[in-house]
Amino acid sequence: MAEKKEVAKTENKNELTMSGYFAEELDRIAPALPENTNLQRLALNFVSLVNDKKELQAYPKEVLATALIRSAQDGLDVLNGEVYIYKGYGGDLSYTPSYRGMKKMAIEKSVKPISEIYAKIIHEGDTLDEEITHGVPHINFKSNILNKNKPVIGAFAVCLFKDGTEIYEVMSLEELNAVKSKSRNSGAWKDFPGEMQKKTVIRRLVKNITVSWDNKEQADAFMGTDEFIDDPKEQAQADIENN
Repeated sequence: MAEKKEVAKTENKNELTMSGYFAEELDRIAPALPENTNLQRLALNFVSLVNDKKELQAYPKEVLATALIRSAQDGLDVLNGEVYIYKGYGGDLSYTPSYRGMKKMAIEKSVKPISEIYAKIIHEGDTLDEEITHGVPHINFKSNILNKNKPVIGAFAVCLFKDGTEIYEVMSLEELNAVKSKSRNSGAWKDFPGEMQKKTVIRRLVKNITVSWDNKEQADAFMGTDEFIDDPKEQAQADIENN
C-alpha cells in the first residue's frame, strides 16, 4: 500500500515538474502569444495530453514544447480537441489544427463578425443545389443519414455572418484528394479523413474572409499547405532564435 502511495507521489511530482517546464517555455515567448492567453492552463492541459498518449511520452520535453508553443501561438487548446499532436512521418512529431480548431480560429479572427461556420461531407445520394435569388447565391443541401456509409464525393463549407449574409465553398473529391497528395505526412489524412476533408474546405472558404491574425504562425497554420513539423529539433531551435 505504501509503495502505491509512493508511486502516486512520484507521478504527481513529475507532472508538476513537467507543467512547470512547459509554463516557463510559454512565458518565455508570452509577448508573441495572443492576448489573455492562460499559460498555466495550456501547460497543465498539455501535460494531461502527454499522460494520456503513450506515444508522446517517447519525445523529449524540448520537442513536446515545440508543439505546445505552436498551439499557444494559434490560440488553440489540446484538451478541447482543437489540435492533433501525434507521432507522424518518420517518427517525427506532427502538429495540425483540427476541424474544431479551424472553426475557432476563423470565428475569432474574422474582421466581419461571424455567427456560425461549418462544413459537411457530401456522400453519394446527397444533393447539393445552388440557387441565385436577386443576385445573391445560396446553396441547399439534402442528405439521408443512411448515405453516410456510401462513398464520399465532396465537401462544402458555409460561413454565416451576423449581418445575415453568407458565403460558401464546395470542393469535389478530386480537389480534396489533390490537397491530400500535397501533404508529405499523410498521417492525419489516414487517421482523421473526414476531419481533414472538412478542414480543407473550410481553409479554402476562409481565403474569402478578411481575417486579422495575431502572428505569422496563425496565418501559416491556417493558410499553409505544410501543417506538420518536419524536424522537431530544428523547429524548436528556430522558435528559440526567433523569439
